[in-house]
Amino acid sequence: MSDADADTLLRALGAEQRAQEAELADAWPSADPTLRPFEAQEAARLFDAARRRPRRRAWWGGGLAAAAVILFFVWPRSAPPPDLPAYRLHGTGDATTRSEPAAGLARYTPGSRVLLIATPAAPAGAVEARIYVEQGGERTAATPRVEVSAEGAIRLDGEVGRDLALTPGPGEIVILVRPIGLPDSDAELLDRANPAPALRLRHPFVFSAGP
Repeated sequence: MSDADADTLLRALGAEQRAQEAELADAWPSADPTLRPFEAQEAARLFDAARRRPRRRAWWGGGLAAAAVILFFVWPRSAPPPDLPAYRLHGTGDATTRSEPAAGLARYTPGSRVLLIATPAAPAGAVEARIYVEQGGERTAATPRVEVSAEGAIRLDGEVGRDLALTPGPGEIVILVRPIGLPDSDAELLDRANPAPALRLRHPFVFSAGP
């Protein structure tokens, strides 16, 4: 059903409802206080008219429900976004932040710079990135500087202590890559075994409070 057809259907249903309501209103006398009391025959006619109208209004309600069902199944709906391509996460910078997944844990101390680059295997389209730190069973949002390219590449640049609150011990910086407009909350995506169509990127680290 096209938008024009749907609009035509809704206008027709609305016109029918207004006509039925006007017909019901005409069956009752006006509120003019000078009108004489009803005679028995007139009262019976009005009561019969009022008794019959609700059944017609019930049909209208059923017709509206049927129209809603038609619109729900026929109206074009947005397709869910496709799954994102695979990403590779790179750590760059000084010796305290350099890390590849196969190279083990990155090691940070207060004031360390955290510079992470995530690149998609293919253009990912319009995406956004949310940053979280997971340590000791807790998850906290972080606010480092994040840039996203038109192809979906992500650059995270932050400083431990200023942008990333870390506690001594191991943990992970989690980059949640999500298509723009995805209605799911971050918590839902982070807690799922498979967050598709979003993607989780994990950067393991160890933080030491001393040098």
